[in-house]
Amino acid sequence: EQTIKETLPPESHSSIEELYIALFKAIDTLPKRCKEVLLLGMEGKSNAEIGKILNLSKHSVEVYVTTIYEKTFCDNRTEFLSKYRFNK
Repeated sequence: EQTIKETLPPESHSSIEELYIALFKAIDTLPKRCKEVLLLGMEGKSNAEIGKILNLSKHSVEVYVTTIYEKTFCDNRTEFLSKYRFNK
């Protein structure tokens, strides 16, 4: 399975890398609880499972997830995970 970077022409790598540096800087600014939700989501946990693990309501998890997407310029979990995979 290819990363996003591998699918793009080499001349675009610099600007793409800058985008992902900004993405990870945005992640660093997230509150601790958002980072916890993010890590569990990256493990494949559903919002309901995340809520049980962190003792949060489903609504609270959804609020954290929305914050994560807003700060990382993503629309959904799939987009976030594809951007994260770029840097692996």
